[in-house]
Amino acid sequence: MLPILQKLSFQLEFSENKLIVLLGQEVYEFFCDNKTPYENLQGKPLKWGDFLLFPTFSLTQLLRQPQLKIQAHQEFLTLKGYL
Repeated sequence: MLPILQKLSFQLEFSENKLIVLLGQEVYEFFCDNKTPYENLQGKPLKWGDFLLFPTFSLTQLLRQPQLKIQAHQEFLTLKGYL
């Protein structure tokens, strides 16, 4: 685990949050050393230590491709079920 992720993990332990929303592929790749293509995991919860990661679209991607808003809405409805 990268030192920055160790520090982040340590800080997150003090919060009561157990869910982390990853906005975009770059953020997903920063957190996960997973070789599975991002497109196969987007919108699906992933286990990361004691936390649940939820990768979804970046805000920039949604602004540049408005047609993705329907899928993003469906993903956020899925996310709502984990809150």
